[in-house]
Amino acid sequence: MNTLFISYAHANIDFAVRIKKQLERIGFKIWQDKENLRGGLDWKLQIFDALMDVDIVLLILSEASVSSRFVRMEWKTALKRNKKILPVLLETCIIPKELINIQYIDFSNLSNYSDSFSSLVRDLSDNVRPENLASRFQVKQKSGDSSIQIGQAQNVTIKKTKS
Repeated sequence: MNTLFISYAHANIDFAVRIKKQLERIGFKIWQDKENLRGGLDWKLQIFDALMDVDIVLLILSEASVSSRFVRMEWKTALKRNKKILPVLLETCIIPKELINIQYIDFSNLSNYSDSFSSLVRDLSDNVRPENLASRFQVKQKSGDSSIQIGQAQNVTIKKTKS
């Protein structure tokens, strides 16, 4: 099962590929048309199938994407399927009314890219567990203890109290 679907206008492909590569490096599984559409098959059906399989739609917002009928078809399908949409604001644009109340992550100032990417990973990690995190972290719980210790192999221990 794929976990993220990147919806973007082809005018923003460089940004979409950059985000995809960085998210894959830290363990997220991504569906993106550029690499996942297969020749000889109905591309719309492939997109609908992918949208059914993902957990979150990462919607890159730009003037080009909000005017794209294909991007609109993707996010409207995601809403109908009750998929979580995480908007990423690449540039100032008019956000569709159906998405106006969904908090976006602001990438419009690329000099703050690192901070924006950290926010993106935080928000995605709250909803999707990257595949390789399970192997990189050890989880321990003492019998009768109300806390869970999550530690990495390098003597780092983070204590998270159960709620």
